[in-house]
Amino acid sequence: MHSNLNILHVEDDVLDQKTIHHLLNNLGFTNISQCRNITDAESVLETEEIDLAILDIMLEGSDMDGISFAMSLLKKYDIPILFTSSLSDESTLERTCLLSDSEYIVKPISERQLFVSLKKLLIKYLLSDEVTSGVKLSNSSYFLVKTNTKYYLRIEKTDVYYLEASKGGTIIHHKGGMQFVYITLHKIITQFQNLNLIRCHTKYAFSVAQIAQYSDEEIVLCCDKVLPVSRSYRKHVKANIQKLILTKN
Repeated sequence: MHSNLNILHVEDDVLDQKTIHHLLNNLGFTNISQCRNITDAESVLETEEIDLAILDIMLEGSDMDGISFAMSLLKKYDIPILFTSSLSDESTLERTCLLSDSEYIVKPISERQLFVSLKKLLIKYLLSDEVTSGVKLSNSSYFLVKTNTKYYLRIEKTDVYYLEASKGGTIIHHKGGMQFVYITLHKIITQFQNLNLIRCHTKYAFSVAQIAQYSDEEIVLCCDKVLPVSRSYRKHVKANIQKLILTKN
């Protein structure tokens, strides 16, 4: 598995927190940010690039439970979720089912359970063939996006301004307007590399061809849209844009 992933673990019980930390270490995961409440978790999300979140459902001292927090989290960030809880009632399970990129483990948790759930979640999130149902992409100058009707919408690759992560998928902003697709931003960037997209934020990726102005803090596109460059993506953005900069010999 991707043992170099950055994991956010939110658990208010000290013993459960230590147990899961130990299990994750045994599985090769070492980049783990552990929090005991949602406030601390939000601070981590603002300063670090998180690839996967493990959330306890019942969190004492927090205004919302783990499921509600996950729903608010996914409005801003494009990451898979693993829920852990001693609860196994039908209503709780139904609530977690509303989140497509999620798995659920009932406590007490074994190393085998954790391994299987993480593997299922990462395969579903990183390697899913779901993209073929929403977008058709080839080496041609355009691609087709499935609309809410029986038709596919043609979008020229050079017309793409930027992509915006949205709940349950991604919004493609282009010269003709915008189009929502049920595909995560991560999957589009990973699997459709010939779109020449650079991710600058957990919520945004932009087309290299649409850069009008650039600084370490923001990207100004030809359509006058200004995108923020988060601290966790600055090195990545700079390394990719550096190839385009003309310098004196």
